[in-house]
Amino acid sequence: AGHGACFSFELDLAQAGASAPPLQAAPARILLASGDASVREWLRAGLGTQAAWQVEVVRGGEQALARLCAGLSNPANPARAYDVLLADWHLPDMDALALWQRLQLQAAGAPLPKLLLMSEFGQSSDAQAIAGFLLKPLVLGNVLQLLQAVLAPVRAGSTAQAPALRAQYSGARVLLVEDNEFNQQVGVELLSEQGIAVDVAQHGQ
Repeated sequence: AGHGACFSFELDLAQAGASAPPLQAAPARILLASGDASVREWLRAGLGTQAAWQVEVVRGGEQALARLCAGLSNPANPARAYDVLLADWHLPDMDALALWQRLQLQAAGAPLPKLLLMSEFGQSSDAQAIAGFLLKPLVLGNVLQLLQAVLAPVRAGSTAQAPALRAQYSGARVLLVEDNEFNQQVGVELLSEQGIAVDVAQHGQ
């Protein structure tokens, strides 16, 4: 009693060939909105590891709205628009969903950035507005993975390899055992892109 089970197994695997090219982030402009100065600086530094990402930070919802609307107001220069809004659910002056509703009203049909929420309290019921959700305390690897998934990352030099990879695994069926909803979402999306059917379980039972 009191001891966990120990499992072992053996796999016969083919020797790997040349290593796969590194995952490259798609170019993107990201607006980070957080009332916590330490979170802003930590994420600015962490996201700065991706040279293709231009990251700007604001403290509150009004500042975020002004930046976002400025990006939407110049259709002649689409590079000024933001691709992602990464925001605390509860900002100092408003919550992120209220910010999003105001942005929708002012956008007048213009394309909107992806909305990613950060919170300690679990997911919002307004799922349609949210492209992704990050549970605090944040893990930088999870933030990077979600951003890469939302921004449709590409593997350098993989254009010719991708069809062959999909053909190799298309029709396969995988059981993904993971209790973190974010990890489930990322795993299902990545596997489904290769034509793999995915069943999800939250625990080993």
